[in-house]
Amino acid sequence: MTPDTFSRATLSAAALHVVERFPATQVHAAWVSGSLVEGLGNPSSDVDIFVAQLGETPSSICVTRQAQDHGIYASVEGDVRYDVEFWSTMDIERLAAKLDDLPIDDPNRNNLHFLSYWETEFVHRLLVGVPIVHESRVVALRDRFNASRFARFLMDTAVRRADDAFDDAVGMLNVGQLRASALRVRDAIGFSVDALLYAHGTTNDKTKFRLHKLERMVSNGHAQMQYVLESLWRFESDIPSDKDGLRRYVEDGLRYSSALIDSATKRTRSGS
Repeated sequence: MTPDTFSRATLSAAALHVVERFPATQVHAAWVSGSLVEGLGNPSSDVDIFVAQLGETPSSICVTRQAQDHGIYASVEGDVRYDVEFWSTMDIERLAAKLDDLPIDDPNRNNLHFLSYWETEFVHRLLVGVPIVHESRVVALRDRFNASRFARFLMDTAVRRADDAFDDAVGMLNVGQLRASALRVRDAIGFSVDALLYAHGTTNDKTKFRLHKLERMVSNGHAQMQYVLESLWRFESDIPSDKDGLRRYVEDGLRYSSALIDSATKRTRSGS
């Protein structure tokens, strides 16, 4: 069996088979998550499993990597890689409280690194995960996190990154660094698209899935996102080589980035 043959049911069964190797007393709750669960994966994707435990990761489990708030156990079976993350319930609660304290409405606060990479990854994968051990406990853990607040954090982060790229592109354009400016305005558009996705409630922050996320929104009835999808592809794939074309590309890109950020901000303010 390979990841491309996994249905949700077989994915959950395979993940449960891995979790059952660990002492039951150490598993407060467990869920399977990641790109395969979200329907974004491919045959090279890992199976991502999360275990909430009451204490520290037992020494009998040989973790591949130990971070401050979690450990990772990796194994490969056949063509499938399984990554199991162990998080203590205490650290999960600490993270939930941290998100609760996020100053999302303070314009003077830069929240760019308020949550770390691993914290952001964990929250999203809990929100979209499929319970495999003690479903009610997984649901209780998930309910502890405010998905809308988390999406807002991601949006504010994307807006900050888009603004930085925008300012870089303007400065480079003004001194005639047209190629560098074109690449930077392309970044600005990508971050601006991310901001719009987060404003719609998306919590997956993986850049590699940007197109997939737009395509999914279109297929789910957000017809207006078709133009965003087509525009993103045009700006990503068609950078001119002549000076006049580069200048037009940058100027058009700056206007489009601003329009996307404006749409994301208005959507957030309206709460729609």
